[in-house]
Amino acid sequence: MLKASFRAALQKGFCAPAAFAPEGSLQTKDIIMEENRLGIVGIIVENIEASAALNAILHQYADIIVGRLGIPYRDRGVSIISLAVDGSNEAISAMTGKIGQLEHVSVKSVITKM
Repeated sequence: MLKASFRAALQKGFCAPAAFAPEGSLQTKDIIMEENRLGIVGIIVENIEASAALNAILHQYADIIVGRLGIPYRDRGVSIISLAVDGSNEAISAMTGKIGQLEHVSVKSVITKM
């Protein structure tokens, strides 16, 4: 049973037990105490062959992705993906860093201070 103060912190998004972290996440401590931030991540995929690797990364960080919108822009031969995220600055940066390493994929993010 969780203590009331810990439960309140969980509900406000200030900490998360590592037991609830997805497999392969970067959380190594029992409790990570960092304030969550809201953000938007824009991704442009120039080669459809990069989609499998991109989707693997997005699946790894599914716990911070609130929503996803994908638009196949056939006239330009690209796919545009917009993500709404809610997570620690570290988790959002780790996700965008991995995405940015993919060939034929561009990523930019905007993160709030709240």
